[in-house]
Amino acid sequence: MNRQQNSTIAMRRPDMDASAKTRLAGSRLVLARAVWAICTVTTLAVFAACLPVYVSLLQTICTGALCAAKQLTPDAARTLGHLGLSLSLYTTANLALMLIWAGTWFVIGAIIAWRKSDDWMGLLVSFWLVIQGTANATQTVGSSQSSWH
Repeated sequence: MNRQQNSTIAMRRPDMDASAKTRLAGSRLVLARAVWAICTVTTLAVFAACLPVYVSLLQTICTGALCAAKQLTPDAARTLGHLGLSLSLYTTANLALMLIWAGTWFVIGAIIAWRKSDDWMGLLVSFWLVIQGTANATQTVGSSQSSWH
């Protein structure tokens, strides 16, 4: 009997102990998944609500002293015009790049949540990635002179 216990202990991998500490089960697992889902859906809802404001900021030329992060100044708009690029093309390209950026973070976060939803660290990293994906639009809208500010 003692011999069998020794062989079981010797076969155990050291990384199994570390992953066992972050695993959730029972009511803690249900609670963690529910909190993750509520926070993720709320973050994505705020992101979706920021998109129209973000587009209107990109289409507006800033004339004041404080401009949003990607809002064009009159000089920058003139330069775009001299290059043959319109304000709507600038807005479309900027929005497309931001959506590709956000979509990449969302997909990676969803994959981690799908594969490691029983691990609190996996859920935390997944939620952080969703927040990272929404940061461009929400920071730009939050730093502007819009009603969101």
